[in-house]
Amino acid sequence: MLRLENGRHIRGKLHQVSTSGGLLHLDQPLAEKIKVEVMFHVGQCTVRSNASMLFPMWATQGCLQPFQFIDFPEAERIALDEQLGKLREQGASAVSFP
Repeated sequence: MLRLENGRHIRGKLHQVSTSGGLLHLDQPLAEKIKVEVMFHVGQCTVRSNASMLFPMWATQGCLQPFQFIDFPEAERIALDEQLGKLREQGASAVSFP
């Protein structure tokens, strides 16, 4: 889930995530460099942080758009890193949106 600066919410699918950012599949691209709040779950960790959208790439249906975290709280970064480590150990790639 993304919350834009104007309060509007947009749903997307998380394709990749790391402690520095990720890649979303969206129906329509967002402007490069806009600030959003991203919210998603990884394992037992809920991430809710500010991010900056990067240049979108058109896909077969919709677009793939990278983002990078900004002002990512250290405690959340550590929790995300731990959950990603657990998923790597399990060989899993299950990440879900709320």
